[in-house]
Amino acid sequence: MFNYPNTLVYGDVEKMCTVPCNRPTFILPKCGGVERLDGFLIVYSRKFQGYDEPFETYPIGERGFIHYEAPCRAGEALCFHSPVSRKDPFYKEILQHSLKWIEFDSEEDFLKDCKEMGLEITD
Repeated sequence: MFNYPNTLVYGDVEKMCTVPCNRPTFILPKCGGVERLDGFLIVYSRKFQGYDEPFETYPIGERGFIHYEAPCRAGEALCFHSPVSRKDPFYKEILQHSLKWIEFDSEEDFLKDCKEMGLEITD
């Protein structure tokens, strides 16, 4: 297991719950393309007492993978909702990141992949 600063130890956890996404929500992982989220894991722990609230929130990927390396409160998780405009500077960041890590042949391949996962890109 990776040794991230927020790696949780079983004994640290006081309680946890999951909250499903209420609209199409996506994450831009550090290494990889855009991933659709199922929801968020909220972990309550003494470990997070330094925050205003004693919890941390992590994105949950479509297949149940929890992105512990990208906590939402720390601002490391690049979560965003659909739709995304092609004029939005964030769209260019998503596109360039995906072309680098997934090695799409073109922007059209990227757009096709987005459509298949339910990420709407507008003009």
